[in-house]
Amino acid sequence: MQIWKDHSRPDILKSLETEIAKAQAELRCARNDIEKAQNRLSFALTGIHNLKDREDPADMKPKV
Repeated sequence: MQIWKDHSRPDILKSLETEIAKAQAELRCARNDIEKAQNRLSFALTGIHNLKDREDPADMKPKV
């Protein structure tokens, strides 16, 4: 790649270090987003289970 030829070693190292730090921050945010999504799914699932537990067993029978 041309970028490696056009810049000094210290400049390249600094740029790579910055990119790695950014990627680490992005991964940290992604992990937090995944945890939030998992919590939302768990909440919704407990709501579904709660509503199903409230149903009258007679309502669960297939209609003929």
